Parts: sequence; C-alpha cells; structure tokens
Amino acid sequence: MTPIEAWALFFRYAHEAKQRTLVNKLIEERSEIAVASTLLMEISQDDRERARIRSRRMFETDMASNLLTALDRQARDIARNLKSKGIPLEVIVESTGLTIAEVENA
Repeated sequence: MTPIEAWALFFRYAHEAKQRTLVNKLIEERSEIAVASTLLMEISQDDRERARIRSRRMFETDMASNLLTALDRQARDIARNLKSKGIPLEVIVESTGLTIAEVENA
C-alpha cells in the first residue's frame, strides 16, 4: 500500500467505529499517521470541551437572567403592596430600588 493510499484510508475511515481495526493497523504501520491520529483526538477533545464550556456558560446566563427577572417581579409586587397601603412613593423607591415611574406603573 502506498503512503497516499494509507492516508486516503485513514481520512476516509478514522471517524467510523466499524473500521477501527483498519485504522489501528494504519496507525501501527505509519508513524506519521499515528501523529495525525493523536492530533485529531486532541482537537476533538478540545471541541468537546469548548462545547461543554459553552453549554455551561449558557446555563449560567439563563440562571442569572431568571434570577434577575424574579427579583424584578418581587420588587414590583412589593411596590404594588406598599402603594396599596398608602406608603409614600419616595419610601417605596428607596425600599425597592425601582424608579418612580416603575412604582407608579406597578
């Protein structure tokens, strides 16, 4: 088998589990293919790790957004309750961190 044929087989079947025996034989016979195989595995692991990190970051961003939304709703609920009890707007603004417009619309 020529080097070009070995490389062609490696690139054709490296990702297929059914052809693992053939790929392993190519790796054993040709050191340059073994180096390429190692590099490809490292790249694949890096891609998986990047995907995990991206997924984790999206989850954390979603959780932070949900928390901020819940805190905003809670502040508006508190403002609405305080307003119904006749508490001055300035006190409600100071207590909830909302603006006067937000308290008036609560």
